[in-house]
Amino acid sequence: MLSNTPEKVLLVDDDVDHLSICSLILKRKNYVVRILSSCKNIDDLIEVVREFQPGIIFMDHDMPDISGLDATRELKSNPLSKSIPVIYFSGQDDVAELAAAAGADHFLRKHFYMPDLLELTARYTA
Repeated sequence: MLSNTPEKVLLVDDDVDHLSICSLILKRKNYVVRILSSCKNIDDLIEVVREFQPGIIFMDHDMPDISGLDATRELKSNPLSKSIPVIYFSGQDDVAELAAAAGADHFLRKHFYMPDLLELTARYTA
């Protein structure tokens, strides 16, 4: 198991604008942020997690190569990453059900209020 550094945040989303905004907000609050705008396969994601050692992961649902559902399930079943909180986000109406099916720790429905992003980050990295 990794020794997570709480101030590190991994954002996984294929929407580059969304990544930029979230990254900027989090960096202004002194979080160290790494973004993944594409995730071709689970091995790439696990390697980033191994290397970066995030304290929290924000995972988008709709991505072209690997779905957030599959990626979150893999993260939660891997001994390396299973203890890292995953916050699921999606613009879909059933985001709560999708997050539960994926095994995520919490969810945000896009387009969310930025203070909610900060509150969840602080809550799960405290």
